[in-house]
Amino acid sequence: MTVQNTSLRADGEDVMDEPVYVGQSRALRYWPSAMVAVAVVPIMLGQLLGALLFLIPAVLVALVLPWRFAVLDRGIALWFGFGKFRYLAKENVTVRVGHGSTVLLPRAADRFGYPLTDGLVEHRRLVLRAVLKEHGFQVASGKHRGAPRVGRVDRPRRERCPRPAG
Repeated sequence: MTVQNTSLRADGEDVMDEPVYVGQSRALRYWPSAMVAVAVVPIMLGQLLGALLFLIPAVLVALVLPWRFAVLDRGIALWFGFGKFRYLAKENVTVRVGHGSTVLLPRAADRFGYPLTDGLVEHRRLVLRAVLKEHGFQVASGKHRGAPRVGRVDRPRRERCPRPAG
């Protein structure tokens, strides 16, 4: 029998562990709501297509990109726009830390991941990597080494035939 590290409040409900690292992006926090507010103007003018131009990207960003994340002892918590929350246990994720954005890759997903943004300039990437390694997360470096990209085929160069003079 394994004992889990859980905290209980006085009323008996589970409480999350104390976060060891928290990152957030204010731009991702407020952008979807601002785009929805801007979409009201075309609706008032009777332009449904203009409203969709603002609503569709706002909903996609709010549902796919987390605006806040917290590294906990047992996993990573993600907060999305419009109140969506997701918790991923550390046994079920790999975190890719490279020169670009840090990406949380669930084990079930082959190429899809959640970018862990820490503001517009991610200057604490090395600290995040050290925290993840210290708390036992699987950390990968660099690019994803999955299947090769489809589409570009390296072909041998053809030699050109000389044009006849004249």
